Amino acid sequence: MTIIDDMREKLDEAKYNLKNMENSQATGTKQEFTYAFSSFLTSIRIVTQYALEHKKQAYDSLISNLKYKGVFTDLRNENIHAKPVRTSNAGQNFLTVSITVSNGESEADTLEEDEDTEEIGPFSKNEYYYIFEGQFDTPEYRDKTLVALASLYVDEVEKFISDFEQLI
Repeated sequence: MTIIDDMREKLDEAKYNLKNMENSQATGTKQEFTYAFSSFLTSIRIVTQYALEHKKQAYDSLISNLKYKGVFTDLRNENIHAKPVRTSNAGQNFLTVSITVSNGESEADTLEEDEDTEEIGPFSKNEYYYIFEGQFDTPEYRDKTLVALASLYVDEVEKFISDFEQLI
């Protein structure tokens, strides 16, 4: 196996952990999300670490292109060297409401069911998402979920591997 194969294998591991993050986010299971996120942080960091160890000059020329590296490296370092990474979950509830507007005719006319009316459902939907401690302190991260940020970082690292391959 080549260094590029090794890097791609670790990226695949990060994608696997990201998928687990997405699944546990959808169900709101915080512990599973936190475990998957911790594994994601380690596997995604190893990709760039392999590049650094293999060819520092190529690594140095590319690493500044990774916009999200700093935040994920800091989270990984905290998780490994200081304390378990802290995430918070939040939720939103969407409620579908049906309103009948009277056109001035009798109440009996307004309550008749139209044969073309379709049932809309479900009427309530819960949606969960996760953020990391201090995420709202950085304006560019405020409008994204942790899963969305991780997905963006995976895309960056994928490009990093391709660019690294061209330089070695």
